[in-house]
Amino acid sequence: MTRSDPTSTRSDPTMTRNVPTNTPSGPTNTPSGPTHTSSGPTNTPSSPTNTSSDISDQPQKRILVVEDEGIVASEIQSRLKNLGYGIAGVAARAEDAIALADKERPDLVLMDIKLKGEMDGIHAAETIRSRFDIPVVYLTAFTDDGTLKRAKITQPFGYLIKPFEERELHTTIEISLYNHMMERKLQISEARYRAVSELTSDFAFSIAVAADGGHTLEWMTDAFSTITGYSLEEISIPGDLERFVYPDDLALVKKYLQPDLMDHSVTDHPSSFDFRIITKEGELRWIHGHTHPAWDDSEKRLHHILGAAEDITERRQAEDLIRIQRDLGIALSFTRDLTEALSKLLDATIQISGIDCGAMYLVDEETGGMILAAHKGLPYQFIDIVQYDPESPQVKLVKG
Repeated sequence: MTRSDPTSTRSDPTMTRNVPTNTPSGPTNTPSGPTHTSSGPTNTPSSPTNTSSDISDQPQKRILVVEDEGIVASEIQSRLKNLGYGIAGVAARAEDAIALADKERPDLVLMDIKLKGEMDGIHAAETIRSRFDIPVVYLTAFTDDGTLKRAKITQPFGYLIKPFEERELHTTIEISLYNHMMERKLQISEARYRAVSELTSDFAFSIAVAADGGHTLEWMTDAFSTITGYSLEEISIPGDLERFVYPDDLALVKKYLQPDLMDHSVTDHPSSFDFRIITKEGELRWIHGHTHPAWDDSEKRLHHILGAAEDITERRQAEDLIRIQRDLGIALSFTRDLTEALSKLLDATIQISGIDCGAMYLVDEETGGMILAAHKGLPYQFIDIVQYDPESPQVKLVKG
C-alpha cells in the first residue's frame, strides 16, 4: 500500500490534531545518529499549552522518528529540524524503535502505525509506554475503527493524519510535551499525597462494632464539619450516610463503614476507596477514605473500624481535565467539519465546567452580531429568543 507524503497541503489547515494522554518516557538508539544543532522550539500552540514557560525554557527537545518509508522519514526529520527539534534517532521497524527508546530516552516519539515486520507501531508504542515514560504521537493514513480502537488503548498523546502540515506537526508536538509535563507533575503530586496520607488526613474517626454487628460512632475530628458543612449534632454516623453520601456511592461506603462481619475482604484488611459526598450547601466533592479494622484477639471478633479521609476534589478535577483534553484531541484529529469540531469543543467545555447545557456563538463579520454555532441541552424556546446584535453587551465583551 502506498503512503501519502506528510508534506502535502491539506484543504482544512485550521484543524489541529493533538491528544493529551498518558504515555511513558524512554530512550532511543539512532540509525542515522542523534542530531543536536537547534536551539529548541520557540512557539507554543494556541491551546492549554500556550503560555507555558516550562517547555520553552527547557533545552532542545529530542524526537524519535519511527517511519518505514525512507523519503517520508527524511522529510519529517527536515521539518523537525526547521522547527528547532533535535533528532534522537530514526527507526523503520518496531523492534528498532523500542531499542532506540531504551538507549536514547527521547522527549517524544513520532510513531507510524503501519510498520514493516511482525510488530506494528501500536505494539511498539504499548511496549514503550509500559517500560518508559515517553509520550507517543501516532502518524497514520489509516482511520478505520479497528485500528483506532487498538491505538486508543495505548493512550497516545496525539495523532497526525497523513498528509499533515508543518504547523500541525509543531502544534501537536508542543501540546503533547506540555500535557506529558503536566501529567508527570500530577503523578509526582499523587505519589507525595499517598505517602503523606498514611500520616495525616483531613478528618479521622472511630466506629465501634458490637458483637451483634451494630455500629456506633465513637469520635470524629472537627474537620468533618468543615468539609461537609454538617455538624455532628445534625448528622449521625454511620446511620445517616444517606444524607450526605452521593447515592451512586452509598453501597460502596456502607461496605466499609457498616461491613458485613462475614465479609473478610473488608474486616480482615485495611482498605482504601474513593466516593462522592454532597455538602450541606449542595456542592459535590470527592473523598478518599481509608479504613483499618481492629480486632479483639480475646473475643476473636472485629470491635472497631478506625478511619481517615481526605478531600481529593481538586486532584480528581485535574485528572478529569487531562482525560477530557486527551479525548478532545483524539476527536478533533479526525474531524474535518467545522460545525462538528465546534460541537466537540462545546461538549468538552460543558464537561470541564460541570454544567448540563451550553451554547457556542461566533461573531458574524458581516452583521457584527453573534450567531449560534453549537448548542447542547438548551430548549428551542431559548435558542429562538436569545439574539446578540452588534450593540449587545455580550458582543462588545467578546470584541474587547
